[in-house]
Amino acid sequence: MTVPYLSAIAAKGHTARVILPASISAEDQRNVADLEQHGVRVRLLPKSPVYMHAKAEISGDEAFIGSENYSVFSLNVIPPRKYT
Repeated sequence: MTVPYLSAIAAKGHTARVILPASISAEDQRNVADLEQHGVRVRLLPKSPVYMHAKAEISGDEAFIGSENYSVFSLNVIPPRKYT
């Protein structure tokens, strides 16, 4: 688990928020519980009638919005675009 990152976020007075599909595995449900214990706000998005593949990261004055999977292949093959 990435507890040092979560501690750093909390130390700055910020809150990490995560939206996940409600149809996650039992292992992922345990991970959600761990995240919540470390102050992360987790919202489970119903699979039906909506399925969202989009991802977003927002930090300070920078943001990433896209639909790429968070994997080494996806993030290395598809070059990021910078919008201003």
